[in-house]
Amino acid sequence: MLTREQLREEQFKLLLMMEQTENTMEKRRLIKQLEYFEALGDKLKGLPLTPEQKLLLFTKEEYWLMREKACDREIYEYLHVSRRTFYLWKKKNGLIGESLDKMAMAESLSHYLAVDLQTIRELPLREIENRYAAYIINETHND
Repeated sequence: MLTREQLREEQFKLLLMMEQTENTMEKRRLIKQLEYFEALGDKLKGLPLTPEQKLLLFTKEEYWLMREKACDREIYEYLHVSRRTFYLWKKKNGLIGESLDKMAMAESLSHYLAVDLQTIRELPLREIENRYAAYIINETHND
């Protein structure tokens, strides 16, 4: 855990890096880090955190530990965040489950294309659907 002094140093370094970079994507990444450190600083000071700050500090590992003993409703009520905010956090962190159809199509495509299953699963649903349709058409014509 960082001390408040170390936290200030990190924030100062991030601000200097933001001033020196011209790349907007890099600036956005640095702003996200700065927001995280700001939330951490507010927590260390004992200030009340906004729902967004609470979820910035909430990790996937903490979610899975809590999920063993509590449902999602109990978790977002414990964090004092809205259901919608918690859903968006889960979506952003890849915790919203895939549909069974997507998983089945991804497994078939992985085998047919001889590509790693994880690579296929990372494709957008529409892309998987299109490739799966092409696969089915190809298989139908080959029979």
